[in-house]
Formats: sequence, C-alpha cells, structure tokens
Amino acid sequence: MCIRALVLLFILTVCVSPAFAFQDWYETNEFANVKTRIVGHYYQVDVEPGKAYIIGELARRLALELGYTQPIFLSFGGYGASFPPEYLLSFDDGTIQGVGDWVEEKALLESPGIVIRQYGGPLAPAAILTLLEYAIGNVATIQSEQRLRTYGRYWRLNSIDKARIQEVLGRPISPAIERIWQRRVEAPKAKSNKLLNPSKISWGFENGLFVVYVPNWGGGETLLLSLKDIYDFKELSLPGAIVFDTSESFYYVQTHGKTCSRRHVIENTRDFAKYFGRYDVVPLGYDEGHEEIAICFIRRRPLPPGEQTGKVRTSGKSSYRVLIYSPEYDDVIQDLDEVFDERQAKASDASGE
Repeated sequence: MCIRALVLLFILTVCVSPAFAFQDWYETNEFANVKTRIVGHYYQVDVEPGKAYIIGELARRLALELGYTQPIFLSFGGYGASFPPEYLLSFDDGTIQGVGDWVEEKALLESPGIVIRQYGGPLAPAAILTLLEYAIGNVATIQSEQRLRTYGRYWRLNSIDKARIQEVLGRPISPAIERIWQRRVEAPKAKSNKLLNPSKISWGFENGLFVVYVPNWGGGETLLLSLKDIYDFKELSLPGAIVFDTSESFYYVQTHGKTCSRRHVIENTRDFAKYFGRYDVVPLGYDEGHEEIAICFIRRRPLPPGEQTGKVRTSGKSSYRVLIYSPEYDDVIQDLDEVFDERQAKASDASGE
C-alpha cells in the first residue's frame, strides 16, 4: 500500500471515530448474587468490559468461598482507564443523589448490599476483590462509618472514608483470594469487535495475572503472554492481535506459528495517557506475511508550541500521531510525519543542488 493511501486511510479513521465520542452506554452482568455494571464511552479502552466480566465472576467465587449470600453491586466507569483510580465502598441500595439539575438515579439493588464503585484507572481484580473481602467481614463497620459524600460536581453517594479504603487496598492478597483465582476466567469477545474473520487468540485472568493464549488444533493451548495488566487488547482481521501492557507499550501476538513479538515502547507520548488514553489500530492488508499495522493515538488538545518536542499534526481540538508496526521485521516506525519530513528535506536538498 502506498504511503498516500495509508495517510488517507488514517484521515478517515481519525475523523470518523470521534463522531461517537459522547454516546455513553451501560453493560450489566449478573453472577449469582453479584451484579456488575460498567459505563462505556469513547474514552474507554476496549478491554475494560472484559475485565469487568472477569471481576464479576471472581467476586461470585469469593462470596461463595466466604459464605456471603446478600447482594453485591460492582460499578465501573465514569472516566478513561488512563485516569488515576478512585474507589468508593458502602452498604446500601446503590442510589446516587443528584446535585443541582442532575437527575437522581434510582436504586440499583432491590435490597441493600455491598456496593463498590471504581471511577477511572484500569480495572484491577486484586483491588476490587480485596475491598470485597474486607466488606464481607465488616458490614456493620461500613454501615456505621459511611457518609453521604459529594463526588465530582453532580453526585452525592455513600462511602466510607478514602483513607480507610487506601488502608484496605494496601493489604497483602489473602489466601482466600489466591484460591478463587487459581482457575482461569476467560474474557468474552468484545462487543465492539465487528471482524468478519477474527483471530483465535483469547485472553483471561489466572493466578493473579492476565494471560493471552491460542488453542491448539489437537487440543490444549499455547500460552503467548503472562502480564500484570492488559491496558488494551486489539484483535485484528489478520491472524493476530496487538496487546498493550501499558499505555505506552505493546506486543504483537499471532496464531501463525503461535509467536509473540518483543515488547515495543511508544516514544514521546507526552500527555496522551493524561488526556485521552485510547489507541486506534488498523491492519493495512495481509499478503503472504508482509502485513503492516497502523497505530494511531489522539490527544484531546494539542500541546502549546513551546512544549512540543516533535511535530504534532492537529485536527480541530485533537492532535494525533501515526505509527507503523511491521510483524515481518518486528519493528516500529515511531512517527509517520517524521518519514515525510525526512523525504521532504532530501527532496529540497536535491533540488537545491
């Protein structure tokens, strides 16, 4: 594919995607006495609903392990995964009171139960399970300590003190949690995945780690990656997937040969994670192993000129950069603009001679 066609493809990708930026949605799941809800929006990375599903199943196992049968409500969302996580813990029916003109939310549970909310931050099973285990053993304490608190500009809701929450989160993983996550929970396929020919690569959570694997034809599987976190998982129409382990690094895994690339660090991301945190990944065709993959990241607003360390193309209130990854060479072109700049400079030098 010629460079001009590649650039046109990404102009279309970048311009079309933000059209759906502010259409929030809810996804709920139930696991016996555990109910999960995740608020989706354009800033959210694709992997988060899968993590919410995994946490819900693990919470069901933990409640069963500890003999707890009352309702549990786990709510996720509100900001992108790149923002620092905030946690709220209460025992009530999940109602949020509105502030000012904000409409009050109805009760989310038929009867009072443990309510854990996370806003921002990547979803981490260990954190939610640690809070849940504490809550199961300390319902009376939570009821006596919780207070109606203002969160943000629009909401008032119950929670115990943040200092107590941080103290609980700092505790080591308990034997009960270690027992219930020994058996893998596989993430469901993302609803945003509209591929006609998706890869067979799957991901899940097992023994405190996120795992990426592919089934073998004769049975069993091949483990491709074990990670402390998966920031995002981008399945491709090619026989592979891009797995971001952080907001600034990724691996490429593929079914052909069941291989995993080296870890690639994305340079000069600057304020990417702070203001946006989402990647668009587009395969540029597949021809006998000579595929390339374009990775684009967007900022909500460009940096002031004095703070820019490299060329940043801007489009309205957003700025973006395009990278090209080659599985064949396991290498990355960090900035397509720089390639154009070098070619222009060489052309100018040649014309001046």
